[in-house]
Amino acid sequence: MKVISAIFAVALFLITSCQTNSPATQDTSQDSRVLYNPNNPCAGKTHKQRDEFIIGTYGDFTDYFFRFESELDLDISVYKADWGEHHTNITKNFVSCGQLADIEIIDTYMIQGYLNNNHFVDLTEKFAPYKKQLLEYTVALGQDIDKTQRAIPIDAGPSVLIYRRNYMQDIGLDPKVELASWESWLDYGRKLKSKHNVYLVDNIDTVVQSIIYGSVEEDGYIFIDDQQQILIENERFKYAFNIAKTLIDEKLVANTGQWNDKWYKGFKKGAFATNVNFSGFFQHLKSWIAPQTSGEWGMSLLPDNTFTYLSGSYAVIPKGTHQLDKAWKVIEHIIDAQNQIDGYLAFNDLIFPTNVESYNDRIFMKPDSFANGQKVRQTIIKAAQNIKPLSTTQYDNVAHTLVINNGLDELKEGNKDINAILKEAAYQLKRRLR
Repeated sequence: MKVISAIFAVALFLITSCQTNSPATQDTSQDSRVLYNPNNPCAGKTHKQRDEFIIGTYGDFTDYFFRFESELDLDISVYKADWGEHHTNITKNFVSCGQLADIEIIDTYMIQGYLNNNHFVDLTEKFAPYKKQLLEYTVALGQDIDKTQRAIPIDAGPSVLIYRRNYMQDIGLDPKVELASWESWLDYGRKLKSKHNVYLVDNIDTVVQSIIYGSVEEDGYIFIDDQQQILIENERFKYAFNIAKTLIDEKLVANTGQWNDKWYKGFKKGAFATNVNFSGFFQHLKSWIAPQTSGEWGMSLLPDNTFTYLSGSYAVIPKGTHQLDKAWKVIEHIIDAQNQIDGYLAFNDLIFPTNVESYNDRIFMKPDSFANGQKVRQTIIKAAQNIKPLSTTQYDNVAHTLVINNGLDELKEGNKDINAILKEAAYQLKRRLR
């Protein structure tokens, strides 16, 4: 979460800055189709000199796009960076006269910070025939504050709860009972602590985020509404932070941080009984974090019928591209139901389809041996289809940082009470509205 916070801060600074950066010179001698992080705020200017179709992306998407070359008879080059560098480079290009790729892939938690700056093509009309095929909540998140569709959801990351069977069914406990509500989940953790000396959960961050996002009314606002009324001090936030405080005070949380060796070892050794995460994380456990624990896991919906997301990606077409028709053809190809199924299987369940028509395929009924034969894909589908569409604002990224990142850091430090933490976050957000 620290990295995300830092990137949000950089993005906010660059978007609001009135200064421009001087473009650097990019070496265009590479023939490789993957151009790893050009480290150049105006690197996109050289795109005009290339015949290839350019996609800017991060993470696991590189090979995903190369699959389309033969299918679309299109020569594709990919600009790839890690998550943070990719989004920072996009932001720098916004303020430094740089030209972006023909398609840029943007993470769910960065998309709202970009949509309302008029940098991307209006795809409302082109997308209209496909709108009802895709998960409703993902469609809503791809719209700017005027409900113009500027981003197309290409994969979803619904929030689920992953648990260790040896601390659940194997000792005679029923996940439907123990995970029925957040309060029963806490009680479950207390039982485990007294009898098995195991942490209930690894971290508080995804728990708090899931409660805050997942308890918003349909079409409601998360942090601030359309009248600029700040919502951060309401009961939804207080409840989430109180759950987190209970976890800390009663030593039910390991607080290992995330994406580090201590965290990985915790999953391998069964140091935490549950984990709240995006659905694709289950595949990370299976493939490289803890493959030796196969058969020891289960997956559940979140307690209290909390439905929300913790990941996902969007495709946008930056204004100024000279290949608009090709760009839209690629996006159409990505969101096709069969192509989404093929991509999901090709990339080991990491890129979960946004096209709901794909869910009828028999692959989603297949038992998962890593979960002792449970049909976890059915759980993921149910989690995704029950997420309510939300209304968003251009301030959501900043508010997310102030509450989820900064606020939880203060809670962990233990120097402020919850009301004071939320009051400070609301004050800081209000300052940015002036």
